[in-house]
Amino acid sequence: DLLHDNTFTVCTAHQSCLFFGPRYLYYKALSAVKTARMLTSTENPIYPVFWMGSEDHDFEEINHIHWEGKSVRWDQEQGNAVGRMSTQGIDQAIDEVMSAATSSLTREELVKLQGQLEAWRTKKGASYATLWQMALYHLFQDDELIVLNADDYRLKKLFMPIMLSELRADSLQTCIKESDEGVFSAYSMPLNLRETNLFHFENGVRQRVEFDKNDSSQVETWCNKCTRNPEAFSPNVALRPIYQQSVLPNISFIGGPSEVAYWLQLAPAFTMLNVHYPQVLLRDQCITVNQSMIALQQDYEASWESLVLGDLAWQDVYLKKAFVDDLRPILEAKKSWNVKGEELAAFAHAKEEGLGKAYEGAWSKMNKLTNSLLQKTKRHLKQSHPEMISDWTRLTNSVRPEGVLQERYASTLSLLIKKSHSKEALINTFNPFDQGMHIIVED
Repeated sequence: DLLHDNTFTVCTAHQSCLFFGPRYLYYKALSAVKTARMLTSTENPIYPVFWMGSEDHDFEEINHIHWEGKSVRWDQEQGNAVGRMSTQGIDQAIDEVMSAATSSLTREELVKLQGQLEAWRTKKGASYATLWQMALYHLFQDDELIVLNADDYRLKKLFMPIMLSELRADSLQTCIKESDEGVFSAYSMPLNLRETNLFHFENGVRQRVEFDKNDSSQVETWCNKCTRNPEAFSPNVALRPIYQQSVLPNISFIGGPSEVAYWLQLAPAFTMLNVHYPQVLLRDQCITVNQSMIALQQDYEASWESLVLGDLAWQDVYLKKAFVDDLRPILEAKKSWNVKGEELAAFAHAKEEGLGKAYEGAWSKMNKLTNSLLQKTKRHLKQSHPEMISDWTRLTNSVRPEGVLQERYASTLSLLIKKSHSKEALINTFNPFDQGMHIIVED
């Protein structure tokens, strides 16, 4: 169907994380499925695509998940693109997850977890990319999600003209640099482009392509390598979006905040290379909480926005409201001194400049003293109410475990076994065209 002129795709992409890694990988796939459903029509069918980051070589970024405060790791020698690695050691990681989960899950949840992990059992002769591709396809088999491994000779051959262009000149770097001076002048540029934005596979290792482009013989040597073996070359993060768009009939790309930023940065390169630039959408963002956390959030009047951002100002607001009598004396003294300090400083300045500065210095010291007394009073109140501190810790940890936003820390596996978070329920909730953090309540 993708070969038909009236058929299109919406695409998302991510590293090939073990057991689907943190939840936001799963949310990307759900966002792609939902967007395709919203945009498709009888005349123009649209399919969701998950572009696998199988060519990445950052093994330490994909080889673990967090489970109940424990890190479960897949150990293996690294150096190659992760998709080309063998699956040796994954069965041991599966057993470790099951062992860690036994004490914390119900029997029904354990059965679900075991079912999810069965798809990850190593298949004889299968690469990690093949195993990962089949596992995600199994999870989305009813949703028409195309799971694409881009480390493929046929796709690289289609992309070869752009790779040759990148080898012959540093036009991508020049084009983006000129654009960045206007578009990103007020912001830090998300991408640091290189003279050659390609990697090369040699002896099982993925290495950056670096050579003197002023030396025509070196340019010719690298171009000949690419022509003979395009599958031995791999785009870096800057060239990968152009690779995606050059081989897919893609009308929309769905990514996280940093991805959206660098896709915007790359927009001029698409024009230069005559490659269609898609609509770029921010993926759905989601936090799941149980009923007890909802109760705490309401009791302490903490906004979800503050909890998500890690802003603790709501704790001060609650202290001032809940302990009015305890804080009133120092707050009134602080307010009174501010008023009196201004009056005294104005009086002293009218007499003599040096005297005015002396009064201002004394006023500043008194301000610091009253602020210090206020903070000590708050610390005393917190220490006197350990149950309140325990509640705050549980609430903040539910949204930001280990100080990291839940969707970037909690595992996809821990979500898949929950009855109240079915794939279809999340798809129905998600809408990449209506941005905001989804707060999903567990049954």
